[in-house]
Amino acid sequence: MDTSQTEPAALVKAAVEQALALRDPSERARAITGILGVVKEANPELKAAREADVRTLRETLTLREVGERTGMSTARVDQIAKGRVTGRRVGKDAASTDQ
Repeated sequence: MDTSQTEPAALVKAAVEQALALRDPSERARAITGILGVVKEANPELKAAREADVRTLRETLTLREVGERTGMSTARVDQIAKGRVTGRRVGKDAASTDQ
């Protein structure tokens, strides 16, 4: 069995391709909005799970080994393991929660 078509990233890509192939603009817009909503909602959970997994792997593996196993660069593994991940809101948004 070819698992490349059932891997999570391949399934997401297939959903995107299916949505983009829709001819009716309203159907295509609705499908794209649905996909974007699911991705936005799942993003924090996915990031947290990835960070936990990287930290678990780092208990027994080097940065290089974790990178090789996960398909990430050594620098990216290091950032994730240390909790320094881009995309976290700082500045204006963070300041508003301090008040």
